[in-house]
Amino acid sequence: FRIAGGYFQSDPFSRPTGQIPVIPDPRVANANCSVSTGANGLQVGTGPNCIGGSLYPVDATGTPGRSFENDGTKQPKVDVRVDQELSGNARITYNAGYAGTTGIVHTGIGPFNLQSGSFLTYGKVGYSKNALKISLFTNILDAEAPNLLLTDPTTLKPVALNFKTQTYDFEVGHSMVVGGNHILSYGGNARRNNFEITLTPNAENRSEFGAYLQDEFHLDKFRLSVGGRVDKFGNIDSAVFSPRVSVMLKPTEDHSLRASFNRAFRAPSAVNNFLDQKIFAPIAPIDLRPLAGLIPLLVPGPAGQGLASLVPKTPISLIVNNVGNPNLKEESIKAYEVSYTGTFNRKTTIGLAAYQNDSDDNINFATITPNASRPAGIPPFDVYTPLDSNTCCAPTGIPGPLYGFLLQARIPGFPLPRTVSTYLSLGPLRQRGFEASIDHRFNGKVSASANYSYQEKPKVLTAASGQIPYLTEELGLPAKNRFNAAVNWTTARFLGSAGVNYVDKALWTDVLSSTFHGFTDSYTLVNASFGVKWADGKLTTTLKGTNLLNEKIQQHVFGDILKRSVSLEARVNF
Repeated sequence: FRIAGGYFQSDPFSRPTGQIPVIPDPRVANANCSVSTGANGLQVGTGPNCIGGSLYPVDATGTPGRSFENDGTKQPKVDVRVDQELSGNARITYNAGYAGTTGIVHTGIGPFNLQSGSFLTYGKVGYSKNALKISLFTNILDAEAPNLLLTDPTTLKPVALNFKTQTYDFEVGHSMVVGGNHILSYGGNARRNNFEITLTPNAENRSEFGAYLQDEFHLDKFRLSVGGRVDKFGNIDSAVFSPRVSVMLKPTEDHSLRASFNRAFRAPSAVNNFLDQKIFAPIAPIDLRPLAGLIPLLVPGPAGQGLASLVPKTPISLIVNNVGNPNLKEESIKAYEVSYTGTFNRKTTIGLAAYQNDSDDNINFATITPNASRPAGIPPFDVYTPLDSNTCCAPTGIPGPLYGFLLQARIPGFPLPRTVSTYLSLGPLRQRGFEASIDHRFNGKVSASANYSYQEKPKVLTAASGQIPYLTEELGLPAKNRFNAAVNWTTARFLGSAGVNYVDKALWTDVLSSTFHGFTDSYTLVNASFGVKWADGKLTTTLKGTNLLNEKIQQHVFGDILKRSVSLEARVNF
């Protein structure tokens, strides 16, 4: 048997302050954006291709100044395992555990604060006999998390993310040697997911079924692996086939060349399909009163006078509908890789790899502007619901004829309100990169490693007929260069490590609206640790230092600020 437990607690990190820089959109060629400084000292962007500009943070109507208090985290956990040995080389393993958490989780629609009492429990029973493996597991998740920036227009309380989910899974797998050179592996699983999520009141519970078959062929210095998996999810129309193939050549025992291809998929989540949450639009109240004098000039006669009479007499706030899309396709990726691994003098291992990932039907959360002909894949949605500011949140609505006129006229100075935010299946995207690594063992006590990776700017590929091309505003730009190096040292009594990590700048576009999009600076992170083993190794204490140079590091444009931190860890074996 084994009993393991732990507790982790951290004070909150610092939050970024000030204004996100206004910049021309780096994803748009010859971006139309000029940046100036306003009377209040803040940057102002003029032109359709500006991003950034929001303050950290803003409230639901875009008014600067609303703040939320950052929070730390408390994370207890416990795990129990019992192994039962049976005759005939068989074993039954029982696992159960609990993990709790509190603290802030950042999402695409802002930060949610996980409340005390949020937890995950799990249990698993596994049977194995030689190559036969049978397992049954369940995960139960229960959490409550109010949003710290967004207000629910119906309740006038923070948008609530409360969720209870249960997952039950049964899996069987087996393998056998056929003909001396073939290792045949096969199996399958059945899974049930139950959902109870406040953001998706109409979410449907889901059943999933899958089966796989793989043949690994060995012949001297050559190895070929061919396999495939078929999955059927309850929220996608057809079964999905995921093939994989790899070829490996080992000219010597210490050197190998490998080429591989695989196709994988991700089914839409319950939130992707069934999100249903209204929020106050992240823009200032709209004042349409100047239209009362402008419309009669554009539409002479009684018709124009009638439209002018429909103009709201006070500024109005708007509610945007965030909804799921039940017509989403499964997101897929085709991955190609070639690699080399070589070991020299049994101490130094070098790895080189190049890859290309082509994704398609990418599931992205996007904002749609109404137009006369809606692209394929976008279901019909309700428009903004405006609110009369004088009556505090009582729905009044932009009269249909006036909204239709604004939709067609597109009058300068009166930007057309967007209709809805939803998930779309977007066209193909290509990502390429290169990786190199080296590991060296000096002796039985000291080892070192280093790795470097390069990633190209993602390339938007041509969309299929009727498919929505990948939207420029949804495209993030990853760090081009990353480098890591570390040294590890361990003896019977002492252990330690030191490492340095460098990450290039990156463009983030996955939180809130484009005014929150922007770059994070490149950074160098230096970490080290020193530990001592006590009582014949039953107690290990480790002093860990993170960001020892105390550099101001922000790993996401909306993320916390990482400064120097020191922690003491104790591990007890009994």
